[in-house]
Amino acid sequence: MGQIGGLLKEEMPREKLIQFGPNSLTNVELLAIILRTGTKSKNVIDLSREILTKFDLNVICRTSFEEFLKFSGVKSSKACVLVSLFELSRRVQMSGSVLDNVSFKCSKDIYSYVKSDFLHLSEEKVMIIYLNSRNKPIKKEFVFSGGFNKSYFDVKIVLKKILQNNCFKIIVVHNHPSGESLPSVADIDLTKKLVRACGILDIKVVDHLVVGRYYTSLFDRNLM
Repeated sequence: MGQIGGLLKEEMPREKLIQFGPNSLTNVELLAIILRTGTKSKNVIDLSREILTKFDLNVICRTSFEEFLKFSGVKSSKACVLVSLFELSRRVQMSGSVLDNVSFKCSKDIYSYVKSDFLHLSEEKVMIIYLNSRNKPIKKEFVFSGGFNKSYFDVKIVLKKILQNNCFKIIVVHNHPSGESLPSVADIDLTKKLVRACGILDIKVVDHLVVGRYYTSLFDRNLM
């Protein structure tokens, strides 16, 4: 392990943070503090750089325990720390204090809000975003796995969750793991069924986004 100015390389980011604050650190240095140590042949700075070269910030937050273990120098304890850290970060993003600052003016705003939740999913999942009377998100959650179709998507369960969350409007988002973001005929038909059912409760379905490599808004395309 090399030394610069009497400090081990592992210690340098910590010293920098203490003296100048976290905003002064690079992404590599921040990750190095989290990892704490490297290996005999690779210091923690180089290990952090290797990880961030393979995974950018949008991807690393969704990286699995098993993927982290593929790096030489990352054992189960480090992988647990990384996965736990990013999970905690996601929960902070979904907390009320953060949600108060979120607003949706267009479908692109919705996509920006949820795209990290759908990165690298290997199966189709359906998310509901619950909105209050001020069009602010109350909560977002995955409600179904397996697909946006009659076999997996139960409108009655969605209505029950709407009542539980005391919301006024909802946004539906589901992904196509293939990367294709165009909605199928079944996607459109089931969305219209949901709109009718929510209308009975005076709940508005604001939009339905299909997420692939990019996204398609059913509202923007007048398909709702």
